Amino acid sequence: DKRALEHIGFFLNSDDEEIKTLAREAFDTIEPNWREMLKQVKKEKWMQEIFKVEI
Repeated sequence: DKRALEHIGFFLNSDDEEIKTLAREAFDTIEPNWREMLKQVKKEKWMQEIFKVEI
């Protein structure tokens, strides 16, 4: 369920490699394109900050 991603996301920055791996696997299962989505959001955010525009 995609609602879980918000809570699982906390563990993507864990110092424990096993927990981090499990979080990534959960993301891959629930939302296979999550990495591409994150890159797009970061790109849009960067553009907004640089050019002070709404996308």
